[in-house]
Amino acid sequence: MKPSVKTKVEKTTPLPLYQKAQAELIDGIKSGRLKPHEALPSERALAEQANISRMTARKALDSLEQEGYAYRQGRKGRFVAEQRLSHDISSTLSFTTKALRESIDLSIEILSKGSEQANSKVASILRISEGDLVYTYHRLFRVAGQAILIETETVVAERFPSLLEHDLQQSTTALFEKEYGVQSSQGQLTVKCVAISAENQAYFGSGSTPYGMEVELIINDVSLTPFCYGQQIWCSEMAEFTVLTQPA
Repeated sequence: MKPSVKTKVEKTTPLPLYQKAQAELIDGIKSGRLKPHEALPSERALAEQANISRMTARKALDSLEQEGYAYRQGRKGRFVAEQRLSHDISSTLSFTTKALRESIDLSIEILSKGSEQANSKVASILRISEGDLVYTYHRLFRVAGQAILIETETVVAERFPSLLEHDLQQSTTALFEKEYGVQSSQGQLTVKCVAISAENQAYFGSGSTPYGMEVELIINDVSLTPFCYGQQIWCSEMAEFTVLTQPA
């Protein structure tokens, strides 16, 4: 059975009709009435249900798809996309801490871990000498079973002896503070759109977008000394970012 839009669009509304129809569908998605991967109404059905033209219905559905709420599957029509995870990257350094606070169904898989000598880039970022020992670990984050984030973190080995023997399937910022007394105070973020490598694409799934968001994060302690360098690749179909800014 095709889902229906519950209320008809009033033609006296100040909003464009397609936006009103789109808003009704988004409300259905956010409220859970329309489930992920459930079929959306066709252009014809939406036009009849919302009392709008097929052209307006088409524009509403196209906009829904462009904003990531829906995806198209050939001639089968449009379907509800998985809801994006909203993450305010200016409010917390640790996504894991956010997940625990908000009871998000998060699981972490350790892909690899080991020690290595710092290259010139890492040495410059962490303010150590090139060739100094660092620990690097790669982690895959899943929300409700869906891969959403691949993270690589590199820390100064001298500050965190035997770090790799600890359980890394947790908030590392909490681990640093609890086990080593190193408290995070601030982070420097750089966000950019990148092409997802074939290796990482395999984790996100062949049907996901070939582009994602890369977040580079430098974490400082209370003395503003950097001790952790992180690189995160987010599946942009599954997450959206917000940043709190101050007026100029």
